[in-house]
Amino acid sequence: MDTLTGNNRPSDRNSMTPSPSKTLQSKNYSQNFDGKAFADFIQGSSYKINTEMFTLVSNLDPIEISDFEFINAARQFNDEDFIRAIYKAYLNREPGNSEVNFWANEIKINKGSRIILPIAIRKTVDFTLLSKLKQKQKKSEFSSNLIGNIFDICVKKIRKFFGIQSLEILISLNQVLEQNEFIMAGFIDGPKTGDKINTSTYTIAGWLIWKNIQPTIRLISNETVIDEVSIQVPRPDVTTAYCLESKTHNWGFKIFLNVKELSEQGHLQLQANFPNGQVVNFGLIKFVKY
Repeated sequence: MDTLTGNNRPSDRNSMTPSPSKTLQSKNYSQNFDGKAFADFIQGSSYKINTEMFTLVSNLDPIEISDFEFINAARQFNDEDFIRAIYKAYLNREPGNSEVNFWANEIKINKGSRIILPIAIRKTVDFTLLSKLKQKQKKSEFSSNLIGNIFDICVKKIRKFFGIQSLEILISLNQVLEQNEFIMAGFIDGPKTGDKINTSTYTIAGWLIWKNIQPTIRLISNETVIDEVSIQVPRPDVTTAYCLESKTHNWGFKIFLNVKELSEQGHLQLQANFPNGQVVNFGLIKFVKY
């Protein structure tokens, strides 16, 4: 892990003293420290900052947070790294050595008060220009998203007015993960998770390999059987893949779905219905209609 190092002054002790739950390490020694013991030990040593923490703090947006919130987020940094972080967050650049030395001295003169730096930076021309640019970009993004959302809503309303509705598949789940006493394997070819159906009818397709008795395929919506079909679609690819013996290769099925008859949201359950009364769930489709 990369580290950021800096020299510590006596005036920095309070800003560097961690809460009892925090753990910092010297480059020469590794141990947990609390309160004064840590401050005494760290004099003249180096300390480590998690680079992820530094990146997180230096990426904070000063338009979204206050100066005091930023200072609190960077409270474990020494003065030099605090200055680096605030320059990256407020001005989107690294400070020069002269800037680091100047502000470190100013913080020391003001008895460790760091608020002087963000207040001063907010008054600069660079910060003003960057703030205006960010605000303009956010307004543009908001407008684009707003226009896009309004357009989508209008399209949906127009489609619904003319009886043209779309179906979005939230989940298409194959429930036959391993063979059982009735089924060797099964699969839903379509629809897939994430599919959007913009037609009034749709064909649900898949295949099922049974062991002893051939079942029929039921499609159930909200506990109501809306269709039941035979397994009679030739699928020689399934025969080959599973090294089966079959003259007809009838492992596949197709069920025609009327999108208009579905509720606004819900789920479709695919079941294998055997002549002996046994029912096995092997497919689940969750959807939303708009």
